[in-house]
Amino acid sequence: MLYCGVRACEVNEIVEDADDTITIKNGKLKNYQKNYYRTVPMFPLYKENVRGKGYRVDVKKLSVAFTKFCPNHQLKDLRHTFTTRARECGIDNEMVSLWTGHSLGNITASVYTHFSMEHQKTAAEKLLYKV
Repeated sequence: MLYCGVRACEVNEIVEDADDTITIKNGKLKNYQKNYYRTVPMFPLYKENVRGKGYRVDVKKLSVAFTKFCPNHQLKDLRHTFTTRARECGIDNEMVSLWTGHSLGNITASVYTHFSMEHQKTAAEKLLYKV
């Protein structure tokens, strides 16, 4: 979730492709909808930490363990972190929406992105315009 932005229900639905992409069965869409599967680039941290390891997890047990390890967070926060870091790295909202399986729109910005104050200050310094 942290390295590719998948939902908890999609963790065991990742297929690694030979061309450095991963294909994910979308956990939110039904069989009859157009984008039932999405293919995204294999992100650098995914390649480094997950690729080829063949992880299969019991998501319920993982969620309980994660909450014990990080009591103020939920497993889905890893997806939020992926989204936020992508936006902080300058990836546009539409691309992040595509990668995370959202319809294009404001859900990524309004729900999943949590910019740090340091990042906001850096961005604010770029806002130089004449009145």
